[in-house]
Amino acid sequence: MSPLLIVIVVAIGLMWIMLRAFRVQYVIPAAARQLSARGNAPAAIHLCERGLRLWTPLGERGRFDLRFYYAFLLMETKRFMEAEAQCQALKVGPHSRSLRAKASLRLADCLDGQNRTAEAQQERAAVQAVTSNSDNPDLLLERAALLSRQSKHAEATEILQRVLSQAGHSSDATRAEIEVKLALSAWHAGQYPLTLEAAETALRRNALNSTLTRVAHNMAGLALTNLNRWEEAILHKETSLALARQEGNPDKIAETLSQLGNVKLQLGQLNEAMVLANEALPLSLSGRRMSSLLQAEILQAWGRYDDALVALDSAGRAPGLAIPHLAARTQATLALGRARIFVLKGEVQTALEWLGKTTEAFAGDAKLETWAQAERLCALALVGDHEGYDEALATLNIQLDALTEDTTTQKTGHCACGVAAQTLGEFTVAREHWERYLALTPCPLDLRRVWYGIGVAEAALENPTEARTAWQKASAPGIESFWTGLAQKRLTELEQSALKNPA
Repeated sequence: MSPLLIVIVVAIGLMWIMLRAFRVQYVIPAAARQLSARGNAPAAIHLCERGLRLWTPLGERGRFDLRFYYAFLLMETKRFMEAEAQCQALKVGPHSRSLRAKASLRLADCLDGQNRTAEAQQERAAVQAVTSNSDNPDLLLERAALLSRQSKHAEATEILQRVLSQAGHSSDATRAEIEVKLALSAWHAGQYPLTLEAAETALRRNALNSTLTRVAHNMAGLALTNLNRWEEAILHKETSLALARQEGNPDKIAETLSQLGNVKLQLGQLNEAMVLANEALPLSLSGRRMSSLLQAEILQAWGRYDDALVALDSAGRAPGLAIPHLAARTQATLALGRARIFVLKGEVQTALEWLGKTTEAFAGDAKLETWAQAERLCALALVGDHEGYDEALATLNIQLDALTEDTTTQKTGHCACGVAAQTLGEFTVAREHWERYLALTPCPLDLRRVWYGIGVAEAALENPTEARTAWQKASAPGIESFWTGLAQKRLTELEQSALKNPA
C-alpha cells in the first residue's frame, strides 16, 4: 500500500472516529431534545437508548449529556428506578466534579420520586460540601441549582451574578444560558428588574436554542407583568407562543396560551382570557394544569367561586411534574388558590385547612410563604381570633419588610391587611393599606378591588363624597368583575339613600 493511500485511509478513519464522537456527544442529545420538545417523549427515549449503545472513542466521557438527558426523560415517565441507575452511572464515571455534582442533584430527585427522602438529602448534602467553598464557575452553577432547590432564591441569584461576572471570555451561548438561569432565579426572588435585564440580555445575544429563547421571552413577559408594563409583556408572550407553535409541542403551546391569557386577565380582558384558556384546555393533559388554573382565576374575578373551585380540582388532576418537589410545589400552589376562594366565601375553617397543606412545600420560599400568610391573616380576621390575628399580622409585617423590592408581594400583603382591617372594623387602617396598595400601581383588574375597598373605608368613616368617587372608579366601564358589580350596587344604595334623605 502506497504512503499516500495509507494517509488517506488513516484520515478517513480519524474522521469516522471524530464523527462518531460528535454524534454521541452532541447530535443525538440535541435530536432527542427536539423530539421531546415536539411532545414525542417515547421516540426521544428510544433515540437515547440507541445512542447509549453506540461506541464512541471518548467512552463515558462523551456520553454525559446523553445519559443525563435520558435520566430526565425516564423521570418524566415516572421510571425513577431506571433514572436512578443512569445517575449512579454518571456519578462513578470519569467526569469532572461539577458534572458529578449535577448527576447527584438529579439522583436526589430520582430518590425523592421513590420516597427515599433520607438518601436524597445525603446526595444534596454531598453537593453542598463539594460546592460550598469553591470558586470554580461550573461548581458554582451547581451550588446555585442546589440553593434554588432549597428555595434560597436570593442566594442563588447572587451566585449566578457572580458566575456571570467571571464569564467574560465565555461564548455568547454560554453566557446567554447563564442569563436565562439568572432570570428564573431572580423572578423567584422577587427581583423583577433583574429578571427583565437578564432575559433581555440573553435574547439580544441571539445565541439560544428555540426552547431557551421561548423561556427567555416568558421570563421577560413575567417580569414586565410584575413591573406593570402589560402591553410590553403581551409582545413577549405572543413571541413565546409563536415559538411554541413552531416547536409543535402541544404541552408548551397550551402553557404559553395560558401565560398570555394571564396577562389579558390582569388587564381586565376577562372574555379574551377565557377564550385563550378554552383554546389551551384540550391541547394536552399536562397543559390542562395551567389552563384550568387560568379558568379558575377568571371565574374568581367574576365572583363564580364554586365554578372556580371545580376548575382548580381539574388543575389538580393534571399529570404531575417529573421532579417530585416541583410537583409538590404545584399542588401547594393549588391549595393556596383554594384557600383564597374559601376566604372570599367566608368558609374560614376550610380555608385554614387548605393553607395547612402549603406549609411543607413552601418552606424556605420567602415569597410563597408570605402569600400564604396573607391569606391566613384574612381568615383569622373573619373568625375573630384576635390573638392569632395579632401574631399573624406581626409575622406578615416581618415577611414584607424582608421583601421590599418585590412589589407583587407587597401588593399581596397590603391587600390582605386592608381586607383584614376592614373585616375587623378598623377602617382608618384599612384605608391606609388600600392607599399603599394603590401607590404600587395594581393591574387594571385588581385596581377595581382597591377602589371598592377604599370606597367601603370612606363610607364607614362617614365620607360619602370620597366613597362615591372611589366606587365610580371601581365601576367604570370596560371591566366586568365581581368588584365592579359590588361598586355599582353601593352607588345605587347611595343614590337611594340621598333620595330618601335629601339635604
